[in-house]
Amino acid sequence: MAPSTNHLSLPELTSPLGITLVCFSVIAALVFIDQVLLALPYPKGVELAGGLPGARRFNLRTRLAYYRDCETLFKESWEKYSKRGKAVILPGLGFRSEIILPPDLYKWAHSQPESVLSTYHAHAETDLLPYTLGDDKYVADPWQGHLVKNELSPALDEFVGPMYDEVKVVFDACLGNNPGEWVEVDLRDLVRRVVGQVASRFQVGLTLCRDQAYIQNCLEISQSLVNAAGITGGLPRVLQPILGYAIGWDTRRKMALFKKQWEPTYRARLAIVLSNNPPNPDTEPRDFLQMMMRHAQQYRPDDLHDFDAMTARLMISNFGSMHMTAVQTMNMLLNIIGSNAEHNTISTLRDEFKRVGGGDQWTKARIAKMVRTDSVARETLRLHQFGGRGGFKKVMVDGFTLPNGVMVPRGTMLTWFTYPMQTDEAIYGPDARAYDPFRFSRMREEEERNEKARMKVKTKANEDGAKALLSFVSTSATAFMPFGHGKHACPGRFLADFEFKMILEYLFTRYDVEFPEEYQGKRPPNVWVAEALFPPTGARIRARRRKSEAI
Repeated sequence: MAPSTNHLSLPELTSPLGITLVCFSVIAALVFIDQVLLALPYPKGVELAGGLPGARRFNLRTRLAYYRDCETLFKESWEKYSKRGKAVILPGLGFRSEIILPPDLYKWAHSQPESVLSTYHAHAETDLLPYTLGDDKYVADPWQGHLVKNELSPALDEFVGPMYDEVKVVFDACLGNNPGEWVEVDLRDLVRRVVGQVASRFQVGLTLCRDQAYIQNCLEISQSLVNAAGITGGLPRVLQPILGYAIGWDTRRKMALFKKQWEPTYRARLAIVLSNNPPNPDTEPRDFLQMMMRHAQQYRPDDLHDFDAMTARLMISNFGSMHMTAVQTMNMLLNIIGSNAEHNTISTLRDEFKRVGGGDQWTKARIAKMVRTDSVARETLRLHQFGGRGGFKKVMVDGFTLPNGVMVPRGTMLTWFTYPMQTDEAIYGPDARAYDPFRFSRMREEEERNEKARMKVKTKANEDGAKALLSFVSTSATAFMPFGHGKHACPGRFLADFEFKMILEYLFTRYDVEFPEEYQGKRPPNVWVAEALFPPTGARIRARRRKSEAI
């Protein structure tokens, strides 16, 4: 009898089916390695969101919820776990899992030494700079950020005047200065140009800040850093070294152009530093780059003479001053215009600008008096913070234990909910999800009245205490976390405070601003992409130069 020919046989490896099977097998093996052999064990006693008690793997519905409706996933987890003082494990990008701690552990965690719970190493893990800028030392050892905190912020009054000059120049160029003539513009394009030029005046001085090709490239690099980190971070860890460099190619290409654009400035500044010691205040440029160069000369001489290192550190500084500032400026303008019909927001701000006065002179004392403008900015960050969580910390030691006795493995990332907490009705009232531009200014005024009544005397200390906790730059309130807390709080928040208020003051005192008619006065909603909250794409505004601009 002839042998049967009906037995199953494997397809040829070079056939379409064979290639598909090989690819599937490789991917399955990599996922197995990533999830079983390399994955950190979940802490015992911490539940997985969306699963049954005791579950050790996320179900598909919860994984998909992270991408399809992360806002609801975060809100439900906040209500069920964090709000009740419990930690919870949530899915993240790709195959990541994240431990979310309750808010009562926020200040405790941020009081731990960097060698135990590290903010810098957490940023290094999420930013993945080796694939884009060549090394993660620029965030793991961010001396340029320390410089902002320790030397720049105390001396901001000396730096902000030229920034206001750029505010005037760029708005006049983009919106015109002919009274009565309406101009309609794409809000994203307008804000990116304004923020890019103003931030660059502070960062690198007059010449480069007027170079539109330089500014555009800086903005594109900032966005590509975000894109590359998000895509690479979503890959299985075993694939990141393989595909990360390919994903970061576009960023590195733009960085090559960035080097060409700013190298003449670097060489000129280096010559000044080397030939002029100590610095001559009459000839020394007054910008952050020169401050970086002087700091490197004294404390980081290897970096001073390493053009690639100075390039990467300048770009990290650019990212901090451009990307998030542009995002929040967009949100702020959308919120102000969108709330104007109900809250008379624009007229209220104009009245405050007129009352505070000051003309072209910008000081900390002046912006501290802009209480309602401050409230507008703080309310924007409360509702429209870029991410739904923050306070990233990485466990750096073995045997790390939370106050409740839960042991967390070394290498674990710890974070906290921000958006669900900052929109909780139990904290902010029944209108917690609505934009109320003067929510915080009313709270500050009420707190001041209560404090005066308790103390029976008006003192500056009482007033300052009430204002500090509810101000835009505050990092003390656990129910408001955009800037972090403690020694790792955002070092550039004081500069951003100046920038936001300069932009709002000039725009709304010099221009009438509104939405196009088809918007019917309503703000276009922001868009969730996984856990990130983006301003709407394609949003437009109309602006007309005012006839009366006196302040």
